Amino acid sequence: MNACKSLGLLFIAALMSLTSNAQTDTAFWFGAPAITAGHGNSPIIMRLSSYASPADILITMPANPSFAPIPVHLDPYSAFSANLTSFLNQIETKPVNTVLNNALKVISTSNISAYYEMQGKPGASAFNPEIFALKGNISKGKAFMIPGQNRFANGNYTPVPKNGFVVVATEDNTVVEDTYYINKINP
Repeated sequence: MNACKSLGLLFIAALMSLTSNAQTDTAFWFGAPAITAGHGNSPIIMRLSSYASPADILITMPANPSFAPIPVHLDPYSAFSANLTSFLNQIETKPVNTVLNNALKVISTSNISAYYEMQGKPGASAFNPEIFALKGNISKGKAFMIPGQNRFANGNYTPVPKNGFVVVATEDNTVVEDTYYINKINP
């Protein structure tokens, strides 16, 4: 094996040995996007998983006092699915371009992983579910790049789906500034 191949394999092995903890934490914030009902925007589920320690978890909406916190207890190495469908109208971020008070906060007494799943229309194989892995402390910051595509249609649904993103401010008086770049790639 030549030196370049050996160096390449060594580099790949080094990358594979690194661990990422972005999705493991004790606190997560999440702004649920408004999914077009034509695609199927329910049921919605919050999936929670524990590691070596038991976890007492609380799903909250701190800026909305009418949202009743949802407590969950997980034994070590276990999982739970919280069905949030009955809260759909409180959770989805709509209307767009509006400051709202509906961001979810998930807090835990020990490290967990969490993701939000929009399952789509039950039994309709043409509709695929969407999952959003919640990031912990690493998701807080001042600069982000949000990938998206502008080459293909988002489907033929009513209402028409749009690309978008949700910004969650975890402190009062947060100022958000966005810069929109489009990078078109020719076929």
